Amino acid sequence: MRLIPAPELPLKGGERRRVLRGHERAAAGAVAERVAADYLRGRGYRILCRNRENSVGELDIVARQGDTIVFVEVRSRRTGSAVNARDTVTRDKRLKLARAGELFLRTHRLTKLGHRIDLVTVELTETGRAKVVEHLENCVGAGGEIG
Repeated sequence: MRLIPAPELPLKGGERRRVLRGHERAAAGAVAERVAADYLRGRGYRILCRNRENSVGELDIVARQGDTIVFVEVRSRRTGSAVNARDTVTRDKRLKLARAGELFLRTHRLTKLGHRIDLVTVELTETGRAKVVEHLENCVGAGGEIG
């Protein structure tokens, strides 16, 4: 089996950055979700499940904080990325998260509990280190806007 190097993207100043392939992106996403879950646990959240799919979409992390169910979207970016991870959550994605969360609550008969959608952004370095950069609580409003 011969490995083919991933293509590179030109950046400002002639610098080049390797593009992540599908399997590399999935591995980076798994690392980011693990780091986010550890971060949340350290702040007293109870992780109920990860990567929960339903007919509407996928919920990266479902956690509980007191009497509140928290649906957490995890986004990661490599160090030095020109795009902020927060900016990659489109309006359609935010609406899908809200609908997937509502279905989760109905399916598990948790509709009497409060709920919210949080966003955790994780920075991945070239050396494989990861750290939480930002945690936005209750960041998605009813109309899909980031609050």
